[in-house]
Amino acid sequence: MFKIKENDTVETLLSLNKYVHEWHVKAYPNIFRDDSEEEFKEYFQETLEDSNYHNYIAYDDSMAIGLIQAEVKTIKGDAFCLPNRLVFVHIIVVHPEYRGKRVGHLLMDKVYELADKNGISRVELDHWAGNESASSFFGELGFKPFRYYLFIERN
Repeated sequence: MFKIKENDTVETLLSLNKYVHEWHVKAYPNIFRDDSEEEFKEYFQETLEDSNYHNYIAYDDSMAIGLIQAEVKTIKGDAFCLPNRLVFVHIIVVHPEYRGKRVGHLLMDKVYELADKNGISRVELDHWAGNESASSFFGELGFKPFRYYLFIERN
């Protein structure tokens, strides 16, 4: 039914990223910019040229309906932490009309394949507080928290 392709044009990545970025801007307007299209173009162009980044796009026929961006990371290790290799998911977004149709699962499967191909067992990701659909989806996949970021805003 749906097919997955690795990499595409910057424009395709931008068109899909807007769905998740709009959520971020609305939920956290004091953190996220809504005027950064040129910087997004540069960012996605850099990731397309970096062999550690993998952009997988889901299609329904010729329509791009989902995006997952993952990075193969090598952690050097230090006095506190052991060296490690992992796959980090930076972006996952599914077109609103295709949510609940297992597109996200297909995209995550590509990340698991990437990890397996690189001999990596650990996949990490994060999401913003308040994004209940992301929290539910990742919990359904078996992800569990291991670190919490906290903040306080003081004037």
